[in-house]
Amino acid sequence: MPPGLHVRRGGDGPSSCCLHGLGADADVWEPLLPHVQDRWQWTTVDLPGHGSSAPLPRYSFGALASAVAPAVDPGQPVVVLGHSLGGVVALALGSGWYGVEVRAVALGSKVVWTPRRWPGPAA
Repeated sequence: MPPGLHVRRGGDGPSSCCLHGLGADADVWEPLLPHVQDRWQWTTVDLPGHGSSAPLPRYSFGALASAVAPAVDPGQPVVVLGHSLGGVVALALGSGWYGVEVRAVALGSKVVWTPRRWPGPAA
């Protein structure tokens, strides 16, 4: 496991890795995990400087992908799910430059902010 990187694993089946967006942490994937538990082996990661993961000395998409790559099982194809910043990191991992065999990348962006994660201005 990469030092300073908070990683959780579970499930059974083909490998997947879930990467959260800027300012969030891996907990955003919690509602999904019970639905894929019997179909996917999942890995969730707090990106560096988020949640319980240590910060990086410098940030770039490549630095984030390089930090996350060792958390993915080497030599096993993986589907990477990324939200917002995690989507950019997922695309970087899919480049093949970081030694991860990415079978597919799925991206998403948040279009509605909920009070739980972002209080926003008063209505």
